[in-house]
Amino acid sequence: FESVERPRCWWTESSNSKENPIRLFSILHMGHPVILHVAVIGFHHKKGCQVEFSYPSMSDANGEIPIAWQNLPSLALPDGAHNVDQDVIYFLLPSLENPNRAVFGISCYRQMSAEDLLNRSTDVTRSSVQKSVCVLTRLPLFGILTAKLQLITQAYFNERDFAKVDVLSQMYNNLCEMFMPEAIDEQAAAMDIPVRSLVTSFKHRLLALFKLVLLERKVVFYIFPVHRLSEIIIALISLFPRLLEEGLFQAAAYSKLPITAHIDGVSESEIDLELESDRKEDHLEEAKVCIKEENKTLVQGSLKEFDGHPPDPAPQPSSSRSAESIGSRRERSDEVKSKQKMEAGRMSDVEECIGETDTERRNRPSAEMAFEAVDEKTSSRKLTCTLNTDSYGFPLSIFTKGSLFHPYLSISYLDMIRSDSTRAYCIGATNALFIQRRDSIDVIVTMNDEGEGDVDIVNPELRRALSLTAADLRFADFITKGVDANAQSANWEGGDEWVRLQMRAYLLSLMATVRADLREPLSDFNEVFVDEWKLTNNYRIWSSGHYPDLPSAVPGHPFAGGLGVSDVLLRVEHSMGGSEGGRRVVSAVTSTGSEEPQPLHRKWSLLYYMLE
Repeated sequence: FESVERPRCWWTESSNSKENPIRLFSILHMGHPVILHVAVIGFHHKKGCQVEFSYPSMSDANGEIPIAWQNLPSLALPDGAHNVDQDVIYFLLPSLENPNRAVFGISCYRQMSAEDLLNRSTDVTRSSVQKSVCVLTRLPLFGILTAKLQLITQAYFNERDFAKVDVLSQMYNNLCEMFMPEAIDEQAAAMDIPVRSLVTSFKHRLLALFKLVLLERKVVFYIFPVHRLSEIIIALISLFPRLLEEGLFQAAAYSKLPITAHIDGVSESEIDLELESDRKEDHLEEAKVCIKEENKTLVQGSLKEFDGHPPDPAPQPSSSRSAESIGSRRERSDEVKSKQKMEAGRMSDVEECIGETDTERRNRPSAEMAFEAVDEKTSSRKLTCTLNTDSYGFPLSIFTKGSLFHPYLSISYLDMIRSDSTRAYCIGATNALFIQRRDSIDVIVTMNDEGEGDVDIVNPELRRALSLTAADLRFADFITKGVDANAQSANWEGGDEWVRLQMRAYLLSLMATVRADLREPLSDFNEVFVDEWKLTNNYRIWSSGHYPDLPSAVPGHPFAGGLGVSDVLLRVEHSMGGSEGGRRVVSAVTSTGSEEPQPLHRKWSLLYYMLE
């Protein structure tokens, strides 16, 4: 076999072009505080979890918190909290300013004996007191805020009198001064997010998780306690360039709002909505269409062309407008009433309309078909990324348009993830109800007590796409060995940023190879995976853009090469899940080869026997 020489450090810090620092706050209005609220969430024996204090106050005149944040108490005090003395929870909430935007929460949970309280209120009826101190922010500063919040929470509990909230209001003011918008850059979001522990737990399977996120599927991380769950999910997302920093602002919730169209003197039954961006100026006086979608896509209302003949039994959407007057169109309104009954007044995600067969298009409601009757120029325009991307196209639009991301969800969110508006999700949960309906889940990620992670691919159609190639296994092995070799050192190589840099370079190589459309190099990334990725929303948006720095990325897998005996051992170890049995098999194959020369077919036969 041809041996593959593996570099000591494939992608170094100097390999990464120094870019001008991009402000993380670029997507927000300067002057708005990064820290929104500090809150205390407690458990009441009759009312359950509730917000007991907030600064600035988030309650209305009746003492009620906003409806959009009604699940805040259940997120800050997680399921099974009584089983641990302390925990840390990361979560997302919809913004009060825009329901399709996100705010970010960090909660520090503590439990103490009621007998230790100096001032025991009448509502304390149990032997222990459970409370969380929570911070809500505009930016995903999970890691850097956790240590500070833990210190404040401990100081609050050390008072042994929960009525003393001065320390919390002071904390809010201090955090606002510390995290001024103009002083925060992208490095702040990834600070203190442990990536090395993620590699240690999942090893080669980490690359499968990385590729899984690209496919926008339904993934549940079922891990306890919550702080481990939160760290793992956030660390995984931080491997994608700028995704943690800029790509989660649309990940909390998604709602498809109805389209309202108005033309003076014309009934709605005479209106056929379609995308005609190249004729915008001509149509503006006749039709005004308001799209209440987060991405602010401008859609013009247009009228169907009639030539005096009855419509065909199966009318096709048209992108041309009739020259007839509005009066003549009104006379034809009866002919389109049957079609208008099919139009529910809602527009499906325009990205989901791409790539369908002619048969599927004919079977779709005409209201949705109208949005497909566009030319190539309009199609590319409607896929414009709404995120703040760089010159490579990062971050990818993975968590947008109904693809949700939540480091932790309570049982209150079961209906949300099962709703029709949720097309994909990557969530963390500690309640078994989230994984009961396995037929609606693609992948379940778990971790045992020893910290070894497991990836259970429930959807059989997804297994081929997530199968790692020989080149993938070499790359994953390179990452794993780099982390293991520097586990006890503070070297940059093998550290968190080193791992992120390797994954960034891997993703750039994949993107460059796909854009170059090189069939043979694509096989090193798994062609089934590439084909699945091309069907995703994030790929469609990325592929429709122009990125000036992308040509600097070299096409081809960074660890491409001929098959060697070491690849056989990697395949065995990966196939057996990195278990003790797998390690014994690898040891057996190695010792067998060292004792005496054997025909090649005997080693292959031994391999297949072990895999069976």
